[in-house]
Amino acid sequence: MEALHPCHDDLTIVTKIGAKRGDDDSWNVAQSPTELESAVHDNLHNLKLDALEVVNLRLMFDVSGPAEGDIEEQMTTRRICIARGWCGISACPT
Repeated sequence: MEALHPCHDDLTIVTKIGAKRGDDDSWNVAQSPTELESAVHDNLHNLKLDALEVVNLRLMFDVSGPAEGDIEEQMTTRRICIARGWCGISACPT
């Protein structure tokens, strides 16, 4: 984050959660409520911020193409993070 300081007031930092690197540099699913909250906390800590304006959620039902799946648990975690002031509200409905 030192490379971004001092930040301009109009700079928006965007992060992404929902996956994490494996020991072999592969992308692994990390979408449980605990993993999502941990990823938000890691971003806050690493970026030295009190809140994140934009947090993208990477859904990994099928890494090779489009897929369907239930995202209720992830959206509930999103609402909890917003309510706690850790991240902003995106264009997705709450």
